[in-house]
Amino acid sequence: MACPGGKSISVLGKLLFPRGEKEVATRKAEQRRKGRRVLMGLGSSSYLSLLGLWLVFLFQPASAANAACPSGWLAVNNTCFGFFTTPMSWGDAEAECQKLGSNVHLASIDEEGQMKSIGTYISKNYQIANNVWIGLQDDRASYTLQKRQFIWSDHRPVLYMSWGPAEPNNEGEQELCVDLMTIVGFQGWADSRCEKEQPYLCRTDPGLPG
Repeated sequence: MACPGGKSISVLGKLLFPRGEKEVATRKAEQRRKGRRVLMGLGSSSYLSLLGLWLVFLFQPASAANAACPSGWLAVNNTCFGFFTTPMSWGDAEAECQKLGSNVHLASIDEEGQMKSIGTYISKNYQIANNVWIGLQDDRASYTLQKRQFIWSDHRPVLYMSWGPAEPNNEGEQELCVDLMTIVGFQGWADSRCEKEQPYLCRTDPGLPG
């Protein structure tokens, strides 16, 4: 029913339009329905794409999710640790690490998370009774009976230490190099004589200049 002035009126809850306006209203309603279907389709597609990317990242190997480490090395965030079972003195082990690359040294350890990952890795994958060399050593140039100064072979700052029980004790004032103690799951350190022949742990940081 059309009313004067061409305005629509409501009769018993139904909206009535003048001639011609009903077709316009029908077209607009159809356009709104199509728009909702398009938006819903885009939303579903985007959600599935994001879900797929998340699943790919979640289930990729740890070494790919972290650093691009040499084969067989442990990746901890952006750092790689290589464990070698051939017993060597501290000095020979450092030389062997350096042969592997210009930025490879006996391992420095920056924080507790790294230490736990390393200790767990060695304990689970190797059956060894000896301690394991890392890159920390007594700086002989600054050594005094009152105070010892330890330095990393790769010259990183010493930000973290994890000494084992009653360590370091410098028995006989000859224990100038540092190793991981097997009796505490390779998560505590001891000072030892540098000439002892033991397995060793190397470190490299992919992406750093040589």
